[in-house]
Formats: sequence, structure tokens, C-alpha cells
Amino acid sequence: MSRDRKASGATKASSAKASVVKANPVKAGLVVKASPVKTNSRVARKSAAPAAKPPGELWGTKVALVISDFHSDITEKLASGATEVFQKSGAQIDRFSVPGAFEIAGVITRLARSRRYDGLIAIGCVIRGETEHYDLVVDQVREGVGKVSAGGDVPVTFGVLAVENRKQAVDRAGGKLGNLGTEAAEALLKLIPIYRRTTHPALVQAGQGHG
Repeated sequence: MSRDRKASGATKASSAKASVVKANPVKAGLVVKASPVKTNSRVARKSAAPAAKPPGELWGTKVALVISDFHSDITEKLASGATEVFQKSGAQIDRFSVPGAFEIAGVITRLARSRRYDGLIAIGCVIRGETEHYDLVVDQVREGVGKVSAGGDVPVTFGVLAVENRKQAVDRAGGKLGNLGTEAAEALLKLIPIYRRTTHPALVQAGQGHG
């Protein structure tokens, strides 16, 4: 009899324990309740912050760089300086490579006629000691680019180095004397809003003006 009572008591205790587990598994110690993970809200807000928009007058700006491949170790540094300026402003950039400085003016002229760009920049390097026809090349690119600029249809800036030796070129291509490409790009960004404000409304509606 006593054995039956003990067995009956054990059965009831097991049933009661099973009921507790089913009703509240956390209280029964079978489930570990996870604590909420704390996040650094400052970091989250900082990473989600939108990129700063460029000034209104430069919004949607599209520029073209015409870059001479001759002395590419110098011209690429000039182009990099210009590109960095344009990227910070939010401008779209197209690059056109030409064999040498002599060919820059022709491409600049065609791009100006296309009216596809808000600004153009010539990038090149001519070194007297390494070019027999130094004066011819310098005159060609200076006069050709200057003629397009003087036409007034699109702003053009001059990032072509005309130097006596390689050291002078290195100094002006990101060296101790700065970067002519950077300076030319900064000048172009100042000119573009002026050209936009002085474009006749009728030309803008007809798709012939910039901006």
C-alpha cells in the first residue's frame, strides 16, 4: 500500500512539473532569456548620414578633361588634382586622352561645339629640354584653347605646363609649388555659375545653353 502511495505521489509531482514547464519555460529554467543588445546610436547616425550636396549653382555640372599622354607621369598628377576638385563638387567627369599637347586644342574645340559640357579643362605638359619643337607646340595649344575660351560659349581653363626642365614640371604637378591641375579646376568651377547666369533664357530652352 505504501509503495502505491509513493508511486502515485511521484506521478503527480512529475505531472505538476511538466505543467510548469509548458506554461512558463523561462521560469522553469529551460530557456535563457536574451538581453537586448545596446547599440551605439551616435555611430549609427553618423554612418547613415547622407553625403553633403554640392552648391546649388554646381548641381548637375558636367565637365570634360582633355589630357595629353605625353609626359604622362606629369599629366596624370595634374589630372588627379583636377579630378579631386570636381569630385568634391559633385560634378560628373569625362576624360579624353590625346597623344600630345599639340592635339589638345582640336579636341577642346569639338567638345565646345558639342554643347554637352558645362566646362572644359586642358591638361598637358611641354618641357623645353625634351621637345625640339617646344615653341610650336606651346603656341598651338595656347592659341587654340584661348580661341575656344574667347568664344564665350563654354568656360575653358588652361592646365598645360610649359616649363624649362622636368624639375619645374614636378614642382608644379603636386610638388612644392602646388598643382596646376587643381588650380585650373578650381577656376573652372568659379566660371561655370557665371556662364549659367549670363546665358540667355531662350538659348537654355532651346537646349543650346549650358545649365
